Amino acid sequence: MNSGCRHIFDILASLPIEPTDEMLNALQTGLFSADPDTAKAAANASLTLAIPDAIPVLDLLSEAYEFWKKHEAPYPAESGVVPSSPRQALLKAILNIQAASAAELFEYVSDTRSDVKETATTKLHEALAESDEIREMFVARIEAGTLSSGLIASALAAKTPFAAGQILQITKLLLHPNPQLRFDVLKMLDEYYMTSAEIHRYANILKTDAALQIRDAAYRLLDVVTSPRA
Repeated sequence: MNSGCRHIFDILASLPIEPTDEMLNALQTGLFSADPDTAKAAANASLTLAIPDAIPVLDLLSEAYEFWKKHEAPYPAESGVVPSSPRQALLKAILNIQAASAAELFEYVSDTRSDVKETATTKLHEALAESDEIREMFVARIEAGTLSSGLIASALAAKTPFAAGQILQITKLLLHPNPQLRFDVLKMLDEYYMTSAEIHRYANILKTDAALQIRDAAYRLLDVVTSPRA
């Protein structure tokens, strides 16, 4: 398919299309095009069809997602031009049709592409707010060191409603031997999760931490969080 054909899909994305056989065949042609921008335009067009339980559409999008996961240009490890890929748009459509399992969500948020991770992180935050089971899995992954720093920080900053036992599990990591993990869970020092007295207790411990970033954060907390003696 010619790369100029992506403009046809750009037009389709603005129209109230229906999941007819002809439309699905057209989308399939675009989604499996050799040109990632054409595939991306087709993926955006498919969002119109991405409604709950649209199984034929889901099957097509899931197949295309796996195809591009294998065939897209590698994401730069450090710096460089980010290659085009339809996977973020495909993932949005897939998740609009059918909620991901917990295992799938954790796989998506570990993706190499930042745009895919961004979409998946939004869905994971929603799941964390609703499911204690997923919160348990999240805490276990923090303890295992398998989650990114950004994901941990964003979940804590989002005021995820962890149970008291889960809060205790995460809080214990403030004293973990790994300085990166200690830093990652600093956002637990918030009055949403604990009392000001507890915050001051941990901040007073962490102000002598070996890591400068942690010491600085501890001193800032002592400055801004009202002392329980005040």
